[in-house]
Amino acid sequence: MTTKGDIVAVIDIGKTNVKLALVDMDRLCEIAVVTQPNTVLPGPPYPHFDVANIWDFIVKSMFEFSKIYEISSITTTTHGACCTLLDGHGDLVTPIMDYEFDGPDELASDYDKIRPDFSETGSPRLPGGLNIGAQLFWLFETFPELKTHTK
Repeated sequence: MTTKGDIVAVIDIGKTNVKLALVDMDRLCEIAVVTQPNTVLPGPPYPHFDVANIWDFIVKSMFEFSKIYEISSITTTTHGACCTLLDGHGDLVTPIMDYEFDGPDELASDYDKIRPDFSETGSPRLPGGLNIGAQLFWLFETFPELKTHTK
């Protein structure tokens, strides 16, 4: 191990790429970065992110960085339109939907009947799955069994 100090590993899961960056907090700069494309799998059951591939990339990259750097902490950042449903063991109940998938638009009129106003949410009504509420509404209406498996 050659580099010590306050080094933070930042896991950044974006729509286009997954990135792991090491930030030297003493100098406020990135000292190492690796990226890979964030692949969308076509389904079934709907277009979704390749979580296994993302996890492998993060674990392998952290392992390689840990050979050189003493990492003091880890933080994450991601797009706010993604969500995951977990069971009581912390396992995925269903794949993480690609928020650009237009499936939720099939139930837009039903969702709009229960959706709170902008004044309450601070979030504009967006197409597809760009509103997490629209994703969840579509998922639970399309796959009602998810309700019994989600904790």
